[in-house]
Amino acid sequence: EGRAHDSCHHLVAGFGISEPSARHLIQKFGSRANGVLALTKENSTLAEPLVASPPSVASVQRAVTGCHSEPGLAGRRISLPNTTALAALRAEVVFCVRCEMAVSIEDILARRLGLESFGWREALAAAPAVADLLAGELRWSDEEKRRSLAGYVSRINTLLHSTGASE
Repeated sequence: EGRAHDSCHHLVAGFGISEPSARHLIQKFGSRANGVLALTKENSTLAEPLVASPPSVASVQRAVTGCHSEPGLAGRRISLPNTTALAALRAEVVFCVRCEMAVSIEDILARRLGLESFGWREALAAAPAVADLLAGELRWSDEEKRRSLAGYVSRINTLLHSTGASE
């Protein structure tokens, strides 16, 4: 426990990240947490949270379709009851692509970061940012990014609907 606390403090002091993000990185990546954060030195935007705040339903729909949402969805926000989604950093996605051969939104959110384990809504909230980062790293076209995001959102919405959890 003492070493974990020291490691957490080191990450907070050395990289200027929040304590929840430092704890999250240590739990997820262990001794490789420094490698994840080293990416923030080459691109400071990678130090930003993957999900800065719960996005609106409309913003996820707009990211998928490129269009504005249905009028009834305009002000609704995706509820994020678990803070893990807010602790994950953009650098984690890039690290998973470069060092763990992750190649899809599902791979990142279900297997690498595990956000789907915390909740499908958390995963939906993170999906547009993950798609943007994957597109940059894997040189996806805009159409490939849109198609990948639409497929992921559709799959999660199907899961939500099948369990009666859709809004």
